[in-house]
Amino acid sequence: MACGLLAILPVLSHTQESIRTFPYSQDFGANFNEKGSVFLQNWWWNKGGNGQIFQFNWQGRSDLFSLALLPDGTPPITAQLYLDLRGRKNTYLGFWAATLKNGGDKDLKKSYLAVSVSTNGGKDFGFEIPIGPAGGFPNQNNTFQYFQYPLPQVADGNATTVLRF
Repeated sequence: MACGLLAILPVLSHTQESIRTFPYSQDFGANFNEKGSVFLQNWWWNKGGNGQIFQFNWQGRSDLFSLALLPDGTPPITAQLYLDLRGRKNTYLGFWAATLKNGGDKDLKKSYLAVSVSTNGGKDFGFEIPIGPAGGFPNQNNTFQYFQYPLPQVADGNATTVLRF
C-alpha cells in the first residue's frame, strides 16, 4: 500500500457550508479541528484505516503550512471541499502538491493522488482524474508542483459540488 506524505495547497478560480466567493485560496495556516470530521471551514475529512490527515507546519509553498495526507491501508483517507458554484461556468481547480520520502532507500512505495467530483453533495463521486506521474509519486522528496483540474460541465452552476482528494 502506498504510504507517502502528500501536501496540497488548493486554489480555485472562476472560470453543510459551501464556498461561494471566487477566486478562493486556502493556505492551511488556521488551526485544524482535530476532534470532528470538519477540520477547517468548508473542509471535511475521512480518516480511513490508520491513515492521517494533519496540518503540516514544516513545508508550505507560500506559507509555513500544508494539508498533509498520510495513507495507511484501506479505506483510503480523503479530504473534501464543499463548493457552491451557482452562477459559475468553466470553473477549474488549481493546486500545488509535494511529496516527502517515507521509509528507506529501498522502499518502493508510491503515493497516489486523485481528485473526484460530486454534484449531489457528496453522495456519489465520479469524474476522477489521477494527479501526478503515471503510477503515482515516487517515494522521494519532491518540491511543490502545480496541477490544474477543470471541473466537469455537470458542476457548472451546481450549488452542491464537492471535491474529494
